Amino acid sequence: MTETKGAVPRRILLGIELLIIAAFSNFIGLMPEFFGGRPLLLAAAALSVSACADTPTSVISGALCGALSDIISSGGVCFYAAALALCGYIIPELMCKKLNPNFYSALLLIFSASVALITARYAVNAFTYGFSDSAVLYFYHGLSKIVLTFTAAVPLYFLNRLIIGGGR
Repeated sequence: MTETKGAVPRRILLGIELLIIAAFSNFIGLMPEFFGGRPLLLAAAALSVSACADTPTSVISGALCGALSDIISSGGVCFYAAALALCGYIIPELMCKKLNPNFYSALLLIFSASVALITARYAVNAFTYGFSDSAVLYFYHGLSKIVLTFTAAVPLYFLNRLIIGGGR
């Protein structure tokens, strides 16, 4: 398998970016809270990488961000790793084959994936742990997480476009 010139340094820069974001997302009080929900920075980073990178890079960054999210949150084992790796496969495939690869379609896919990811997480918690107030939690915390995650993904999208070098 041949690599294009400069692919390895770009992937190293993406790895450094993800580690810095993981460090910032772990600081208590650094991220803003809106109705009790904080942004999922690692999910925003994985979704923004998926919107502008190729499929193997997107899947690897999604699995890495998801594993780091699972480790940091100490919630359900491997949920974010599997979900973000799946998003890392679906988003580049849709960007290449079905949608016109531009900024607006990337925002649409990032927003849709954020909604699906956070809704699935609340659904898994509701069915697994039997939270009786999971709908209330979703509307108070989940919707704010969706908005904040999407808001965090927009500047990360531009940063990743700069690192990856245009591409699409």
